[in-house]
Amino acid sequence: VPVWNGLTNEFHPTQILADFLTIKEHFGKLKGINFVYMGDARYNMGNSLMVGCAKMGLNFTACAPEKYFPDKALIDECQKIASESGAALRFITDPMEATKNADVIYTDVWVSMGEPDEVWKERIDDLAPYQVNKDIMDNASDGCVFMHCLPAYHDMKTTVGKTVGEKFGRTEMEVTDEVFESEKSIVFKEAENRMHTIKAVIAATMTILRVPVDFFSKPAANRSRAMTAAARAMIICFFASKASAPTTVMVGMITNGTAIFMACLSFLLFMSIIASPL
Repeated sequence: VPVWNGLTNEFHPTQILADFLTIKEHFGKLKGINFVYMGDARYNMGNSLMVGCAKMGLNFTACAPEKYFPDKALIDECQKIASESGAALRFITDPMEATKNADVIYTDVWVSMGEPDEVWKERIDDLAPYQVNKDIMDNASDGCVFMHCLPAYHDMKTTVGKTVGEKFGRTEMEVTDEVFESEKSIVFKEAENRMHTIKAVIAATMTILRVPVDFFSKPAANRSRAMTAAARAMIICFFASKASAPTTVMVGMITNGTAIFMACLSFLLFMSIIASPL
């Protein structure tokens, strides 16, 4: 049964799938893109973006105070991967140096879910110079785009944004509203691609969809195992479709509509196996 990492404190691989699809759609390529991550690069987004860039050949720059750089062991591992893909990894404290010639500037909230409110003051003091604003975007390449995994504190229209903003006297945090709402911002296309890439993960990892082209020429024993897998998937998806809300059903978070679709697809495959000659 597939197990998917939807998000942990250390990594967020499914977000990176959507991010890279968005970059590929916008630029027509991944390899050679100059990618800059600004802010706290120690946790899931900084880590996963660094790993993804190293694997796919994007040039990754973490721009932050040194204490917010990724773990050295992970950096070393990514350097090995980058040596094969042709990617370059940089770790820079100066925002203007880091963003020069950038194609993509990416940031995330300064305080993550589950962290105590007490860390806000320290993060604001440390990371305020790394806010993505017009000066930063103007310093990058002409075609540079802004990305964010969302939600973003670019104004005071959310409960948390308003509370933190009033407490610390700031109307914007990691990104200014000017940049967030600008033509260079592709955050909503990025958000839409979360849906498409998650569906792709479901399709790629469900056993019933991984059917080789020579499936029907295989011996009956292999056919029997495939029938069992298809029937099992039907049962899982059937119970998931009965849930009143998105539910964790062995294979992860799936909605009622997705579950029903997968159950129907499983049934069709199951019937095609039964009907085919042995």
